[in-house]
Amino acid sequence: MKTIIFFEDEQAISEIFRVGLERMGYRVLPAATRKQATKISERYQPPIDLLIADMTVRVSICGRAARTSAIWM
Repeated sequence: MKTIIFFEDEQAISEIFRVGLERMGYRVLPAATRKQATKISERYQPPIDLLIADMTVRVSICGRAARTSAIWM
């Protein structure tokens, strides 16, 4: 199972995408803030496969997610 951090600050949008991605077989780790996304990326085992971020949110993710093959959409 692939693991995704879904970084979105709007709760309703995050929930819609979480449900849809989980139905397609992904493990979704939601994050509403940069701090949450960073904590998830640093603490989660196994590695994160994909990072999806709202482009209108100022994103500066550091830690393991940025060092792995995270894809920004």
